Formats: sequence, structure tokens, C-alpha cells
Amino acid sequence: MFCQKCGAKMPDDASFCDQCGTPVHNASAAPQPGDVSQANGGVPPYAPIPAAPSPLRQFFSVKRNLILTAAAAAVVLIGIILLIVLLSGPKTVYIDNYFDIVYTGCNGYATPSVKWDEEALAKLDDKVFRKKKPELDDSILGALADQIFQSVSLRHLVNVSFSYDSAYLSNGDKITVKYTPLIPDLEKTYDIKLKLRKDEIKVKGLTEPVAINPTEQVTISFSGYSGYGYAEVKVPAGDTPIGETGYSSRYESTGDGFRLMIIRNEDKYVLHTLYYRLNKAGALSEGDKLLCSAGDPAEINRALAESVGLSIPEAPVEYTVSGLTRLTLFDPSEHLNPTFSGFSGYGSIALEASQSGVQISDYIVKLLPDTSNNRCLVTLEVCDAAGNTLRSLRYTADKTRSFANGDTITFELSTDESALEADYGITLPATFGITVNGLEAPVDPKPFDRLNVVFSGYEGYGMLDMTVTEEVYTVGGYTFKLTPTLEVEGWSRNCSLTIVVANAQGANLFTVEYRSNDFYNIEANGKSVTFDSRTGSYELERIATEYGIFFEESHAFTVSGLKPTVSVNPREMLTFSFVGENGSIALEFGLKEPLITVGDYKINLTIKNEVRWSTHYATLTFTMTDASGNLLAEGGYTASSGWLNEGDTISIHPDFNRDDIASATGVLFDNDSQQLIVSTK
Repeated sequence: MFCQKCGAKMPDDASFCDQCGTPVHNASAAPQPGDVSQANGGVPPYAPIPAAPSPLRQFFSVKRNLILTAAAAAVVLIGIILLIVLLSGPKTVYIDNYFDIVYTGCNGYATPSVKWDEEALAKLDDKVFRKKKPELDDSILGALADQIFQSVSLRHLVNVSFSYDSAYLSNGDKITVKYTPLIPDLEKTYDIKLKLRKDEIKVKGLTEPVAINPTEQVTISFSGYSGYGYAEVKVPAGDTPIGETGYSSRYESTGDGFRLMIIRNEDKYVLHTLYYRLNKAGALSEGDKLLCSAGDPAEINRALAESVGLSIPEAPVEYTVSGLTRLTLFDPSEHLNPTFSGFSGYGSIALEASQSGVQISDYIVKLLPDTSNNRCLVTLEVCDAAGNTLRSLRYTADKTRSFANGDTITFELSTDESALEADYGITLPATFGITVNGLEAPVDPKPFDRLNVVFSGYEGYGMLDMTVTEEVYTVGGYTFKLTPTLEVEGWSRNCSLTIVVANAQGANLFTVEYRSNDFYNIEANGKSVTFDSRTGSYELERIATEYGIFFEESHAFTVSGLKPTVSVNPREMLTFSFVGENGSIALEFGLKEPLITVGDYKINLTIKNEVRWSTHYATLTFTMTDASGNLLAEGGYTASSGWLNEGDTISIHPDFNRDDIASATGVLFDNDSQQLIVSTK
């Protein structure tokens, strides 16, 4: 048959024209011989024979067929070339086909990380990175190399990183995805080309932080006594799920608050621990305001939101202390009966408790005073209802004897474990006092009021003199006899006062003695001359305690009436000259003035230069007389020479007792050695 379009001849069973590709209708639909449609003017049973095409038509028809054939061949050739190129070139690996970007935290606090697709990675690793297994021996190194080869994976060969503008991510933020090969020539080694389908990702799906309020889950109560109360924190038992977050909370009470742990449900791993503390947990008073907080809430919220998507209130919670029991004040002085005896200044005390025990709430307080053997203390015992001692404390007095009327004996709580407030609700004063009264007035004999003391002489050389104005006298039923002793000559000088005391019947009871060691060579007016008791303070206290007679331990007299001393140096009237030659130089005195006047005294000076027994002596002699010409003192200064050399040193020595002259006249002669340097020039 022939193509109805181009007229080309083709097989009867052809489906399309080989020349122009025009489809051919199904031949089974053609009418058969004897078909009724033919007789009724239908389609003839055979196709009409077309007229032969013109030569020009045949030329273009052949040309078009050739072009179509060439085009089809070119398409096939290009496909083959592309297939060869694709099969022979590097395989492209889109890295982001093998991981997902997951977020830790919540909206505003999220951070991205890579979660690799294990199933997809396994296929890729087997196809690309583990495709050619190296030939290995059976050694340990070979087994190790095989193990390393089996673990090679894309995740170990590239590092995927993210960059974004802020520290944390929020919905709508953009992330830039980057990758970095971790070994040199990675793509060349495995004949691959690494790429990312998307290098910029928009963040979405982040949830808001879930708010939790840990303080609402705990109960804080207060116990004890006001001023010494304490806080008790009760927390939920077990782990409490936090909504649908996948986390739970676990609470533990502490001494000053509670601890909150955020736990991951899947493995019970503790992710965060928060410490809520009270700003004060002990020594609480009724009405105190306490604050409970978890350190730096802003920083805690940042960490919680970033890691587990939670948040806590930032403001601290305030609690008011209530329910504490008031303290009971116990003053020991209100339950003691003191008794004083003896003489004021030397009295003693006896203490007794007014009752065997004082009931305070559920406790009994006992007082146990002890004033025996020079002790003065009070022991306080806190007992239970059965009388068993729970705590023992002690008050100690600041003074144990020699009390005077009007004194306050101070008892101080001296036991270290002194606090009863926290355990028993009893508060004690740190100290309490008892006032001394009812003691007799002691007898004061005032012996030194009956001693007449005068001072004479010159300053530095003064002397005490004393006489008794009343040798025997009576005070308070006792008789006192005074005996003064003054010995100024010799080496054993003595200045003392002896007092013998007798009772009303004339019997001697005891003797008291005073002595002074600075009664001579008194330096100056205004100084003190003191009489000290040789009887001793302990014996004086015994006398006062037993007899009620007070003797002072020392008595001082103020020096007055001494005349001033005058200093004089007769050597100031000398002139000096050296005569002779080296080895035989001698010193000779000359005299400027022969007389020195000091007050009413005249000091006459003479010099003498002489040789005695081959030694040259230069002597200055003085004589001191009063206004009447009476000789009061004499002496001199001497220098020995005659063998001196130039530059030698020579001394002029005094030859008299300066102290004897000064004590007799008040004139103080210079008695220091004077040094001269030898020089004849």
C-alpha cells in the first residue's frame, strides 16, 4: 500500500510510513469483498492508485527524509556522548542529602547541629568510600587496617559547619551551611564532586520556652524560737514530668533551700542542677522577710532555654517568717538570796537559791550557787520533767572576796555552750549583778596622820626627819602604839614605823611595820617618800577581815622645803702652760682669779707647782668659808707630769668628797676628770 501523505510505498502491515513517519490506519478496519457497504455506495474495497508524483515533489520528499534521518542519528549520538561523559566523570555527592539540621533549645535560644542519616550514609559509604577494599594480610596491622577501612564514612571525611548572625537562633533567622574536607584531595581520592543542594537555610519550627516555677512545688515552714528559728523545706518525692518536653524535675532539700535537677526522661541523665537558697535559714525571728532565689536567673534562663527549652521566674520569692515560739527570759539574780558578812572592803558573800527549781515551759531550771573556798559562782542546770540534766551552764563572779558596800558583783556566763535559746526557748542574760550591802564599816587608825615628817637639806642631798605627835591612841575599841625609827649614820640606814595593836583588854593582837628606803639623798622638791608595809598585803587583808581594822599597804609624803644646790668649778680660774722638751714636758698652773663667791660662801683658790721625787705636781687648792669666816670645806685638784711628749694627754683629778660638801653647804663642786692635750707651742 502507499502512504496517504507522501505517497511512498510501504508494507501492507506497516503502522507508519518509513519515509515521513505518518501513522497508518488499522488495516483490519478496511471493508472486505462482498461487504454490503460497497453495494450501497460505501468505500471501495481497494485503495485507489494515486497519480505518480512530479519529479520536483519527489526531490523534496527524499531530501526531507534524509534530514529527519540525520537529526535522529544526531540525537542518538549526543545521548551516547553524554552517557559516556556521565559514566566516565566524577560522581556528584550532595552532602546535605545525608544529614538533617536539628536544633537544641527553643525560639530565641536555639543552636543548630548535624544529625546524620545513618541508613543513607551506609549506602553511600559502601558505594563510594568502601568500594575497593585493600588487600590485607593476616597480621595485627592488617586487621587494624581492615577495621579502619570498614569505619570510613562521609561523616568522618568532611566537617559541616554553620554561621549565623547572633549567638542564638530564632524562627525566621537564616543559617549559612558550609562544609570543609578533612583530608587533602578528598574529591580526587574518591573520584567524587562534593556539593550542597542548599547553602542557606531558614530556621522554622522552634518552640517557645516552657515556663516552670520550682518554688511552687516546695513548701517552706518555720520552727523553733523567735530569734533562733530555722526554715524547713519540704520537696516533692520522685521525678515529676515537665509537660511534653521529655524532661522531668527532681527535688532535694538542703540546709538553706532546695536543689532542682532537670532530668532527661529517656536515660534519667541529669542535665541541669539549680540551687535555690534562702538568704537566711537560721537565727530567724518572727516577722523576718526571707528571699529565695537561684543565683543569677538571667544566666540560668539562658542555659535552660539553650539546652532544654525551659525557663524559670527571674524575680526572687519572698517568705514571711511565722509560727515561731517566743523566748522566755530567765534572770538568775531574781532567784538568788545573797548574804554579806564582815567589814566593808573586806566582806564575804554567801549565796542560796530561793527555790529548788523554776518551771519554764516543759523544762525545770535549777540554780546551784557555790561561795565556798573563795569561790563565787552559780551553776545553772536545765532539766527535763523527770529531773534529768539536759544542759549545764555556769556564771562566774568577777570578784570572790574583799567586798565593799555599794560594790556590784558581776556574774558572767562563762560556759562556751551557753545558748539555750535554740534548743529550749530560754534566753539568759550574758551577765547579771548583785549589789553589796550590810557590811560593817572598818576601823581606820590613820597612823601616818600622827607622824610629823619634815624635810631638810639641799636638793639631791635632802633628808627626812620624823617625830610622833601621838604615841598611843584608841580607835574603835583598839589601842595603837606607834614607834618611829630613824637611823641615818652608817651603812645600815633605817627609817621605819612600827604599830602594835592591842584589844580593849590590853592584850597585844598583832604588829604592823612600815619602812621607807628613799628617805635620804632626796633629789628634789615634789618627789615622794613612800612608806611600804613590810607586813604584806595578805596579812593586812587577814587583819581587816578578822578584826575590821584597815591598814593601807603604803603611804607617801610629798617632799618640800629643800634648798637648791649651786654648781661650781674652780678649775675655770686656772691657766695652763707646758714647759720642757719631748720626754720631759711638765704642766704648770696659773690663776686668773683667787676668789669665787657663791651666795654667802667664799671659795679661796691657791696654786702650787713643785717637783717631788722626780715628778712635777701642779695643784689647785680651795677653801670654803661662810660669812663669819668659818671653814666649811676644803679640797683641791692635782695633775702630775714631767715626762710628757707633745700630743700626750694629761688629766687633772679632783681630791675631795663632793657629796659631803654638797650635803653640808648645797654647793656642788665639779669632780669630773679634766683632760688636756700636751702642747708647748
